[in-house]
Amino acid sequence: MNHKWSEKTRAPNGDSRKVCTREGCEIVCVSRHRIEPNGRQDHYKEWFRGSARIQIGGNTPACEAVEVRVGTAGAAVQFTLARGGSDVG
Repeated sequence: MNHKWSEKTRAPNGDSRKVCTREGCEIVCVSRHRIEPNGRQDHYKEWFRGSARIQIGGNTPACEAVEVRVGTAGAAVQFTLARGGSDVG
């Protein structure tokens, strides 16, 4: 499953932040922008879950969203209606 990113928010120093909005994942991606003393621009990403930094650089960590399934309750209603029953108790 891919992340579903929020809109980016930008800090005055040029850093940006976005959050995966899928329930259960909520990983935060912070894109850092720095200028080193020699004038070279440095750009890297950090990923957080809660207050814990889980990764610096590299590929984006996997989305850990909670998978929502239509369970047996929905199937039971459909079965009842198919037999001519009612979904009203």
